[in-house]
Amino acid sequence: MKKSLFLIIILTLCLTFVSAFFVWAEDNESEAADGDVSEDVTEEEVEKETVTVSGEIYYNRTTGMFYFPVSDSQEYVSANIMDGMVTASKVILNIPSDLYISVYRNGKEYTYDGTSVSTAGSYSVNCTKSGTVVQICSFTIVGSVTGKLEGYRMPSNFAVKSVAIDGVAVDFDRTYVDFTEEGNYSVEYCCVPIGEIYTLNIGIDHTAPTLKLEAVKNGSASGPVDISDVEKGAKLVVKRNGKTVNESGTLTKSGNYILILTDAAGNSTQYQFTIQVYFNTNSIIIFIIICL
Repeated sequence: MKKSLFLIIILTLCLTFVSAFFVWAEDNESEAADGDVSEDVTEEEVEKETVTVSGEIYYNRTTGMFYFPVSDSQEYVSANIMDGMVTASKVILNIPSDLYISVYRNGKEYTYDGTSVSTAGSYSVNCTKSGTVVQICSFTIVGSVTGKLEGYRMPSNFAVKSVAIDGVAVDFDRTYVDFTEEGNYSVEYCCVPIGEIYTLNIGIDHTAPTLKLEAVKNGSASGPVDISDVEKGAKLVVKRNGKTVNESGTLTKSGNYILILTDAAGNSTQYQFTIQVYFNTNSIIIFIIICL
C-alpha cells in the first residue's frame, strides 16, 4: 500500500514537471513569434571584428561603422548609424566616389560635404544605375527639441531597453517608442547582434506657437497690427499681397497678409488677414494740407 502511494506521488510530480516544461516552451515560442529578440551576445560574437546586423548589412567593431552594400557592386556605403535610426547627433557618412550616389533630405537632393551631415531632417542615400533608383539606407536627424516625431520604430534587430519621460521611467514596447506625449525623453536601446547600447535624449513638443493679433477681428483689421508677441526661438515669416516682406513689431501698410510662425520644435501656425485702408495721424495732416 505504501509502495503504491509512493509511486503515485512520483508519477504526479513527473506529470507536473512535464506540464510546466511545455508551458514554458509555449511561452518562449510565442515571444519569438511576436518578434522579440534576445539581447544575449556570445563571447565568440564579441570577439568578431565584423558582425552581420541584418541581411547583408554588417558592423565593424574597429571603425564603429555600419556597412551597407551597394546593389550590383562590391562596394559599401558606411555610416555610424543603422538604417532607419533616429539621432540627435551628427551622422558620419562615407560614400564611394566612383558610384553615382545621391543624398536626399526631406525629399530634395542635398549637397553633401563628403564627410558628415548634421542638419535636422529625414535623409535617404540612393544609388542610381541604368535609370533605376535604389535606396541604400535612410535615417532621421532631429534637434534637441522636436515636434516632428510621433514615434520611433526600432531598426531591424534593435530592441528598446528603457524609456523615461521627464526623469520618470515608463512602460515601453520592445520595438517602438511612442512620442505622442510631450516631455523630455531618454530612450536607451541596443543593437542586439553586437550588444552596442545607444541613447536618444530629446524633448518632444507638439504644441503649435501662437500670436495674439488683438487688432484682427474676423480676418480683418482697420488699423495697425502688433506682431511683436513672438516666443523666443520662433521664426516669423510675413507675406503681404503674396510677397515676403521684412516686417517686425507693427504692421501698418494696407494689404492681404499671411503670417507663418514656426517654433524651435518645427511646429507651425499660419494666420491670414487683411489690413484695410485707414487714416492715421500723418494721413489726416497730409489730407488737410492738400485740401487747403
